[in-house]
Parts: sequence; structure tokens; C-alpha cells
Amino acid sequence: MRHESRWGPDRLIASTGSLRMAPVTMKDVAAAAGVSIKTVSRVVNGEDQVSPGTRQVVEDAVLRLGYVRNEHAAALRRTVDR
Repeated sequence: MRHESRWGPDRLIASTGSLRMAPVTMKDVAAAAGVSIKTVSRVVNGEDQVSPGTRQVVEDAVLRLGYVRNEHAAALRRTVDR
């Protein structure tokens, strides 16, 4: 039996001698929704290039898996190199 939690199905990883859950990624959401990672990115970022039906499928997968956007990673992408 597979265990699904906020962190996704069976996503235990070793960390400093103990086990912890790995966060759900866009790749996980894409696989669950049957779409590309780019499509998940477009939905999460609120872009309008996604059909309403596809958007709903992705949003359902996001809720089901408990995907949470990594704001630290998003901030790194917004940082301008000097």
C-alpha cells in the first residue's frame, strides 16, 4: 500500500542519519496531472497560456499532492546578476 501525505507518495529521504519527507516538486505534479513541467509552471505562476480544462487538472493535482511553491527558489530566479 502506498502512503500519500502532504509531501507526496513514499518520498522518504535520508538526512543526517534520520529519515525525512522530500517535498513535492513540479515534476511530481506534472506526472500526476499528465502534463509537462512547463505547463505546471504556467499554472502555478498564473500565466494565461493554459486552457481552462488543463488548468483545472493541474490545480487538482497540486491540491491532491500538497504542492507548495518554494519561495526561496523563486526569489533566486528573480535576483538580477550584477
